[in-house]
Amino acid sequence: MTHRKHALLAGVIALLVFVLLASFKVMQIRAAIAFGQSFPEAYETVESAYVSKQPFQETVTVYAEVLAPQALLVTSKESGHITHVGFKSGQTVRKGQLLIQQDVAEEQAQLAGAKAQLALATETFNRAQGVLVEQGISQQAFDEAKANVLVYRSQVNRLQAIIDRKTITAPFTGRVGLHTWLVGHFLPAETVVVPLVKHTDEYWLDFTLPPFYSPIAIGTAIRFELLNPSHIETNPTDYHATVIAQSPMLDEHSRVLQYRAQTPRQPSMVVGSMLRAHIPIGDAREYLAIPSTAVQHDNLGAYVFILQVDSKKSGYRAKRASVNVKATREGMAYIEGDLNVGQLVATDGAFKLHPGLWVKTQAPSLSHAPDLHPETAIDE
Repeated sequence: MTHRKHALLAGVIALLVFVLLASFKVMQIRAAIAFGQSFPEAYETVESAYVSKQPFQETVTVYAEVLAPQALLVTSKESGHITHVGFKSGQTVRKGQLLIQQDVAEEQAQLAGAKAQLALATETFNRAQGVLVEQGISQQAFDEAKANVLVYRSQVNRLQAIIDRKTITAPFTGRVGLHTWLVGHFLPAETVVVPLVKHTDEYWLDFTLPPFYSPIAIGTAIRFELLNPSHIETNPTDYHATVIAQSPMLDEHSRVLQYRAQTPRQPSMVVGSMLRAHIPIGDAREYLAIPSTAVQHDNLGAYVFILQVDSKKSGYRAKRASVNVKATREGMAYIEGDLNVGQLVATDGAFKLHPGLWVKTQAPSLSHAPDLHPETAIDE
């Protein structure tokens, strides 16, 4: 009996110790909870914007080449040594200005002799014509005198044509490119002397599209952006051009259709350079539009945070919503998803949010929220 009483007493004591320890731990946990609740709830501050609906034209991006409506490579037509260079690299030249003079001394000497022979033949022909009337010479002698005039005249014209071809002039007013020609250089025939570009207010943009796209109508407006502009532009992507021509057939090698657009000349556009053109395809559609900074990405895809009004606090609660981004353009994202026009979404700083987080933001003016969507209050 004594042993049983001791065991019972030990059990009661152990139970009392357990109860005391448990009560002490519960008091510690309650104190910790109360201490934590004494601090304000964490929140994040973000920028925000309203969801709107805007028309969007789907485009395909291609590379286009910049061309001048009047540009050519000035080329030699005859071989000969250079006796005069009449222009400098990069200079603006006038129409008819002498660019290169090749050696024409031999042709000029031959031309002087041919002109003398032509003058003599002409005098002989004139005398023969007068004598023929009086029956003083035969018809054969008269015909020979006439033929000599034609032969020597053709020689004069041939030599003058050679001299003209060796005198290379500017076909129109424009700016020449770079060259290294010097007096004494030998210039072969069919050799490029210098490129020449006429000053114009318009440039051409040539681009190609595969035939499976619908034909681009003449007069269609396209957007383009410069690649590596030489200086800072006010808005480097806000350039537009108009389609003015389309090739009537596919290229036999690449099997693509060529188009030409026209655009006002920009200071940083260089003839022969490439730029990125955005060609509209299909019909315009309306999409939900939000600032592109509102769209976040993770392994599950693109998403945004809708800001729902918290009726218990001065602020909002973040709610995640998946979206499908169709395109981005000029700082706007055109999307499809479980959003409505007029809902408020987080933009700058959205990467800091998670679902249910208390959010503070300065909501945009209601004038920027057409068809404002009613927010759902959150009860705590």
